[in-house]
Amino acid sequence: PNADGDVVVCSNPATFDFSTLSTQIINGNPNFSVAYYETANDALTGTNPLVGLVSVNSATVYHYAISYTDPANPNNPINSCKNFGEINFVDGAITVNNAEISMCNNNNAGTAVFDLTSVATPMYDDPAVPVTRKYYPTIADLTNGTNEITAPYAYTSGAPGIVYVLFTTQQGCTAVGEIALNFFPAVVTEEAVMDRCFIPANPVTALFNLDQAQITNDPG
Repeated sequence: PNADGDVVVCSNPATFDFSTLSTQIINGNPNFSVAYYETANDALTGTNPLVGLVSVNSATVYHYAISYTDPANPNNPINSCKNFGEINFVDGAITVNNAEISMCNNNNAGTAVFDLTSVATPMYDDPAVPVTRKYYPTIADLTNGTNEITAPYAYTSGAPGIVYVLFTTQQGCTAVGEIALNFFPAVVTEEAVMDRCFIPANPVTALFNLDQAQITNDPG
């Protein structure tokens, strides 16, 4: 931030290097430097500067002091002037849900086509914090960014199985969810026998109502 502002972090508390903000704060002005402090009193006195990686949290208001150094006159009184500002950390972590998709194992093929995007909303639904989603067949692929599933709306897979989803916010915060892939229970069928009287006009034929054949006890 060039002035007081919020910095999004992906955990709370988080580890942060304040020097990554210096370029934005100085905004290209030559001969300026920035130091960071945990309290306003430290900023005023120039004591206990925060250097390197430090632990920060969203409950504490942090402070910075901008100083100018006259390269031509180290004794210039303006060198002792400071401008102060505040930095707040905002927790940008997101929470996602796991989901399950079930499909038919038609003809006992052992595979089905799953629409992984069909559970996008149940897994994460916060329009205020948009995310991108990437799908991977294994957690190792997700970690390494390899073998991404590029057609998640038509993913052919056996079952049971798991697909891993990487959610990423615009600020770079991430979360991982799982989609369990399953088959619906198999429908148990049996052969049925139907007996009917022949049609007198055509003795080699009969009239059968196939809807009455009892081939399964499945109510569906």
